[in-house]
Amino acid sequence: EPDCILNYYDRYDRRRFKKNMVVAIETFLTTSSTLVNTAPDKWTLTGNKGGYCVQHEHTIIVTSGKPIILTAMNGIK
Repeated sequence: EPDCILNYYDRYDRRRFKKNMVVAIETFLTTSSTLVNTAPDKWTLTGNKGGYCVQHEHTIIVTSGKPIILTAMNGIK
């Protein structure tokens, strides 16, 4: 299993999601930065140009039909 899947198109990457894979989709949003750095505490995120920085994640099970979004089951929207 790959530990990282790029979030942009790479014509040489032919990997595809397969049924029963569990995937964490992690997004980082910033107000003014273009890069995100992780602090030594491995928890705090800082942006290269300051501003606010947050992370959001969904954990998904790939199925042959509609995916199952596990994090949607926790009631947090």
